[in-house]
Amino acid sequence: MKYPIIPGSRCEVISVHHPCFNHWLGRKVIVTKVLGTCAMAHDDEPVTYRINRFGRHVVKHDPRCIEVFYSLDSLRLYCPSRISK
Repeated sequence: MKYPIIPGSRCEVISVHHPCFNHWLGRKVIVTKVLGTCAMAHDDEPVTYRINRFGRHVVKHDPRCIEVFYSLDSLRLYCPSRISK
């Protein structure tokens, strides 16, 4: 049974359109929008913070701000139990 990829799904990149993007294979992403046969997604990483010169905690990097288009054929729902030990 194939499960549908919907917004909020945690997926893994299983194919890329050009060999220069091979380092993206296996990357975990969170789908934000599904548009026909493609999906918009951002990296599944935590927000990082730093302390600025005034002593306040500020956002250093928020991966939710950078979204990439992926073909639905290049994504697979991520299931941690599928990983072999």
